[in-house]
Amino acid sequence: MSKDDKHEGSMPLEGIRVLDLTHVMAGPACTMSMADMGAEVIKVEEPGKGDISRNIYDAYQGGEGALFLNLNRNKKGLTLNLKQEKGRAILYQLAERSDVFIENFRGGVAEKLKLDYETISTVNPSIIYCSLSAFGSSGPYKTKPGVDAVLQAVGGVMSCTGEMDGPPCLCGAPVVDMIGALVATQGILTALLYRERTGVGQKVETSLLNGILYAQIPRFSTYFVADRDYRPMGSGHAEIVPYQAFQTREGKYVFMGLFDENAWERFCRAMGLEHLQNDPSFALNEHRVKNRKELVSILEEAFLKLSVSEALDRLEGGDILCGLVNTLSDLMENPQVRENDMLITLEHPTAGTVDNVGIPIKLSKTPGQVKSHPPLLGEHNNQVLSWLGYSQQEIEMLKEEKVI
Repeated sequence: MSKDDKHEGSMPLEGIRVLDLTHVMAGPACTMSMADMGAEVIKVEEPGKGDISRNIYDAYQGGEGALFLNLNRNKKGLTLNLKQEKGRAILYQLAERSDVFIENFRGGVAEKLKLDYETISTVNPSIIYCSLSAFGSSGPYKTKPGVDAVLQAVGGVMSCTGEMDGPPCLCGAPVVDMIGALVATQGILTALLYRERTGVGQKVETSLLNGILYAQIPRFSTYFVADRDYRPMGSGHAEIVPYQAFQTREGKYVFMGLFDENAWERFCRAMGLEHLQNDPSFALNEHRVKNRKELVSILEEAFLKLSVSEALDRLEGGDILCGLVNTLSDLMENPQVRENDMLITLEHPTAGTVDNVGIPIKLSKTPGQVKSHPPLLGEHNNQVLSWLGYSQQEIEMLKEEKVI
């Protein structure tokens, strides 16, 4: 913990101060997860402009960007012009008093701004410095810009997403960014645990590329053994049949899948297709994969005769993996989503009541909490600078000089 913050709190990361120089999605998601668990996160933004997520989507509430409102709760907002020496001096003062420093600059920018690990660790040798880049801090792609879609392409996901024999397709969710956020959080917490034991700080480095490669271990597993690229399968699976979404009578889709041979018999009974159980074309998964088109055509016809509730009742009755293919609007009223407390609201000074996705990790004794709204641009300038010892007159001068 920081020198002046060593105390035991009611939240797991209380007493940990995080200096957040990230923007858009992966970095802010990482720091929000720590803020939800009690860390004091100071989000540093460019004066007059702020995080690009304040304006990246054409969706606003009370003048605030929708993406920013959903990735920056529980944080304090500070504006600093890091191109000015006075701005960097303030940042160094904060770094000296912080536990974690995280940035997701494009390669070379941290060094140019004198905010790289070597500089920050000189200010605070025990700090945990996390670099969350697109491709890594070395190598031929070091300075190459990258966002989620680019990494889906370069990282191999786009090539195996979409309909069979169709063109490359973007995943419906920014999986690369969010996996990157989770990997960075894990790295930071691991380094904090090591520092708690030894007192030694260090640099944590990961990238969006590393995260999405790690996420594809199941795909690599078959490639390593069979030298076989994974191709687009729509909602299906290259190695298992049936394992896909089927349309019901109402037009809605139900996903189902078989993970073991015993499930095939149960599935046939549940669907009233007992005549298929011992059909030599379908009796084993290897046969079903070989005769995919024929079987899928039969099953498509069978599912089209059923309503959503009928299909789910039959599948669940047979203990078959299944689920309704929900839209976001469906999820708003989904009873399990509600039970998991994954849709919440918070109050914002200009946007009013703001909807957010909840905290995914549930701790029994020290649960995370949503305590404050995503900060207005520079909302906590006075508070943070006063804490550092700046007088009100000095703060006003910094405003006039466009340092904050």
